[in-house]
Amino acid sequence: MVASSLFFRGLVIRGRPELPHLERWLVAWEARPCYVASKSDHYTHAMALPSQNGPGYYDPDTAHLSDALYGLGGAWTRPLGEASRAAAALEPLAPLQRSGGEAEARHEAAHAMVSNRENIVAFAARGAAEPGRPAFAAELADPNADPNPAFLAPVDACLRVLVVALVQGRDAARTVAAEVHMVGSCCGAETLASGWDAYDDEVVPGRTYYWNDETGEITWTPPTRGLDNCLGYLRDRVGVPRDMGAAAARELRAELNWAIGICASET
Repeated sequence: MVASSLFFRGLVIRGRPELPHLERWLVAWEARPCYVASKSDHYTHAMALPSQNGPGYYDPDTAHLSDALYGLGGAWTRPLGEASRAAAALEPLAPLQRSGGEAEARHEAAHAMVSNRENIVAFAARGAAEPGRPAFAAELADPNADPNPAFLAPVDACLRVLVVALVQGRDAARTVAAEVHMVGSCCGAETLASGWDAYDDEVVPGRTYYWNDETGEITWTPPTRGLDNCLGYLRDRVGVPRDMGAAAARELRAELNWAIGICASET
């Protein structure tokens, strides 16, 4: 309820002075390592909920909150900018979630990527293929999809660069990115995949969404079926705590956005 009420209706439940007992109850849970180990994040909750309870409907007046939790408008970036600071403020980490600091979170994300590399590469390569059929009820679940074989090697190279960025920093990663020809690898590939069109969002002026009139799918990430789409496909499907903790997921999503920027850059 903390996650979905905020995401869909803009209702803040945590930290309300008129609900002191609820806040103390939640804080007590977050002091238990066994609970924190199984604690999800708002994004994972919100993306999983519609398939269980039916579709969620947004309040247009609070759409900026759901956008921030969804990672739009620069919310999933490092170093922290205005949008990412605002997103982090909506979902402050519990003390046990941030006890190891940024370095531990980044190493956790890197370990998750390296320890399951082959499966993750194949999973991300689905982003350059057609969605699985039949479609699945959950928005981000795509269990019937197959990877595009032509993208296995490029995705593997990109994710190796990503791990370097997580562990050694972006300067070191830029050098490796140039060596594997990752820089600019998506330039000129902005054409949308077949069946997709871009539309101006009537709820949030200035925002663009993408709609597939053949399948009914909707996304805010341009569906190019290119290398950038593979990285975005993975970014949007990082689940907490299934894949890693909330702090690690924040770092990984931000570095995936950085990697997408490298692919789309000419320098």
